[in-house]
Amino acid sequence: MQSFISNVVQEEILNRKDFSSLVYILPSNRSVLFFQKELIHQLSKEVILPKIQTIENLIEEISGLQRIDQLSLIFEFYTIYKNYKKEESDSFEQFMQWASILLSDFNEIDSNLANAPEVFSYLADLTRIDNSFKLENLPSASQNYLKFVESFNFYYRSLVSALKQAKKGYAGLLYREANTKLDNYLNSNNRSYIFIGFNALNKAEESIFQKLLTVDGSKIYWDYDQFYLNSNIGDFQRSQRKWTYYNNHSFDWIGQDFNQPKQIEVLATPQDIGQIKLVGEILKKSSDKHNNYRHTAIVLADEKLLPVLLNSLPPEVKNVNITMGLNLNYVEFGNLIQIFFKLHQNNRDNYFRFKDIYQLLGHHSLSNLFDKQAVFDFQQNCLSNNKNYVSINELQKWLIERPIEEFSILFYRFSSVEDFIARIERLIELIAESTTLSLLEKEYLKRFTQIFRQLGLYQSEYKAIDGLKSLFAIFKILLKQEKISFKGEPLTGLQILGVLETRVLDFDEVIMTSLNEGILPSGKTDQSFLTFETKTHFQLPTYREKDKIFGYHFYRLLQRAKRSYLITNSSTSNFGAGEQSHFITQLEIVHESGALPNLTFDKKLITPNNSNASISLKSIAKSPELISRLEEISEKGFSPSALTSYVRNPLDFYKQKVLKLKELDELEENIAHNTFGTIVHEALYSLYLPFLGKNLTVKGLRQMLVEIPKAVQKQFLEFFSAEDFRNGQNFINYTVAVKYIEKFVLSELKEVESGCNIKILSLEEELKLNYFCGPLKKTIVLKGFVDRIDEKDKVIRIVDYKTGSVSKTDLKINDWNLLIRDEKYNKCFQVLFYAYIYKYNNDFSGEMESGIYSFKKLNSGFLKFNDSILEQSYFDEFIAQLDLLFLELFNPEFRFEEKEIKSYFT
Repeated sequence: MQSFISNVVQEEILNRKDFSSLVYILPSNRSVLFFQKELIHQLSKEVILPKIQTIENLIEEISGLQRIDQLSLIFEFYTIYKNYKKEESDSFEQFMQWASILLSDFNEIDSNLANAPEVFSYLADLTRIDNSFKLENLPSASQNYLKFVESFNFYYRSLVSALKQAKKGYAGLLYREANTKLDNYLNSNNRSYIFIGFNALNKAEESIFQKLLTVDGSKIYWDYDQFYLNSNIGDFQRSQRKWTYYNNHSFDWIGQDFNQPKQIEVLATPQDIGQIKLVGEILKKSSDKHNNYRHTAIVLADEKLLPVLLNSLPPEVKNVNITMGLNLNYVEFGNLIQIFFKLHQNNRDNYFRFKDIYQLLGHHSLSNLFDKQAVFDFQQNCLSNNKNYVSINELQKWLIERPIEEFSILFYRFSSVEDFIARIERLIELIAESTTLSLLEKEYLKRFTQIFRQLGLYQSEYKAIDGLKSLFAIFKILLKQEKISFKGEPLTGLQILGVLETRVLDFDEVIMTSLNEGILPSGKTDQSFLTFETKTHFQLPTYREKDKIFGYHFYRLLQRAKRSYLITNSSTSNFGAGEQSHFITQLEIVHESGALPNLTFDKKLITPNNSNASISLKSIAKSPELISRLEEISEKGFSPSALTSYVRNPLDFYKQKVLKLKELDELEENIAHNTFGTIVHEALYSLYLPFLGKNLTVKGLRQMLVEIPKAVQKQFLEFFSAEDFRNGQNFINYTVAVKYIEKFVLSELKEVESGCNIKILSLEEELKLNYFCGPLKKTIVLKGFVDRIDEKDKVIRIVDYKTGSVSKTDLKINDWNLLIRDEKYNKCFQVLFYAYIYKYNNDFSGEMESGIYSFKKLNSGFLKFNDSILEQSYFDEFIAQLDLLFLELFNPEFRFEEKEIKSYFT
């Protein structure tokens, strides 16, 4: 394969005799290294080498400003903010929640040479218009937000002035200054400028490039293909062809690489670990392993997979070069520091939350600091006694016999922010001294030490961090922004890159992971105070332009590759992830159209290998003691979940109900599916409780809509602290829960408005029935909690809420023998179970329905069993199957046989 860089160097050597006055500008440090190598390789005579640099270095040079790091920028901004707001100012923690977003907006405005005062004035006008159209009295929050927006211009002018005085600037400011100073720069330099491998440019870059291209001998090499010009990927190219430069120069280098033979395989496999294992299998079979994989690249669209990948590379890979930096948010040690913060944030007068202690002592980094048996005994004592909080004295009694430094660092009360920072630095030292660390782990600890030393210095200078919450807020931002850079030989071995690092580089074989919507492209995820209308009015980039930029990177990576593997995560999350990237969908459409006749396109679903043949199914005989235990359960009561667990897997029933084995509760960082369901159920209960025994009314349901966010928030706070669900996945789950319930209440409001009478008879009621099993000639207690019983237009409804997906087919049955044989019919069993108890407890002979509201499919309405009124024949069939189930359960000759075995990758 003749790479793009190789072609450029060949062209330059052919047409240049003197390189000493040239400046070659490339998009990234990695592309600079590859260009240097190729230039030296192709030169056949000694020459004075040209200057080769990145666009960032060039802009810094022209602007005369030094790039400021993000942490320094935030502290500088906070100083300006405090001077402006004085007594009314937010705490540093509150400031951090919006400052980074506003700084990003400043950066975008400057990078695109927009008139900042006009942008902010326009945004303020939009905010006023939006407020004026509100029907209710304008709330104080809206007034405050308007004042906040009106202050943007002051913040911008003050910050820019302070930075320029200090000869520093953020990226956008450097670009704006470079445009201003470009003429002076050109007058003081006698060089020609050659741009290589650029694509989408911000407005500042466009202006700078076009100005520099007017210098004699300057040139630009685009890495474009005719395929791009036939699609929206070519929007940038079509715009660039209109430059004045092309009035006298041809738009060269429109390649035909996509018409060359190439193989593309789209591989869908479940979960992130499945993707990484698949990468390993591809590498083992690669023909490039004989070349030490020097023509192969692994591109991680989701960069958090890097640690997993590094630990999963096959032994065939001898040399690895990591181009991308590893975000500290994905480093496990960062999680330990967050736990340490939470431990002290949740401290109540030297009483620590057990969940925090459990997570802290369970972290492998601290495994050598305390006696493992003592830690285990302490944890078991707290779990068995249901202790949510533990005093420091009790903790010390369990863990140590005398005061030691490790204990005081972790658990003693800190005196100041500076003291807390110093403790973390010392904790890192203790971990390094007590544990055998890999080179990678040593780099992690070193980077964290640098961060906290830097924080300590800033705190000494600015005194801005007023408490632990503020320190934690800035630490979490740093986790997302800071990266560990890897050192290595950049020109040998397997290349591991992020998407942006692939610019200008070409490989024969490409392996790309996480090609799912929401990851590549990221979608509408930009955080910004600038509205979409504001951005389009001032021609600032929106998610649409960013989508096209990543589309170009995606296709350019495939452009010269002979073989590409595009790996997607096929798993669907609770809210519908797992959709392949629309870049792949576009590629499928192109292939099916025949536009690329030499493209071989294949799509496969890769599933984990099962090794069931080598694993024997477990079987438990029913001893007299075991039968006696079943008798005890029958007196207390069988729930539908217990009986369906037997249908699903008798061995699970044996462990959970007979042996009473229970897994330790997992400490949730993000909300689990069952917790999400509990939150929705409890919120619904609290909202509908005032209507118990009453008819739903239009007025009442409208008032309920107002109360939903507060009700959901209250339930979230039962499981998480306020910080835990304000951001990230938990906030998404909170929002989804609110939307689910709103949609449900709106559907009921619509019914009531249309004339339906809905009366709430009971909520979260425990139903019990002494059921006489004829074949066994014994009474068995049936019990269970039903979410809601209501009466709708004189029809009794037994209602179960499900936050998961349920369809009509899940509540239909034709072959009644399958009711206790196939777990597919567990939902049928459950709704009939509740209806049967209600019917015979109340000697009810009227019309009755039993079914489910599926919150993922609320448009389907109430999903009724067999989509009909419950007939007596249904109950007769149910009783017959229930008797058969109990006959089998109590029969000593029927063993508890294992039905299912979990499968893993092999």
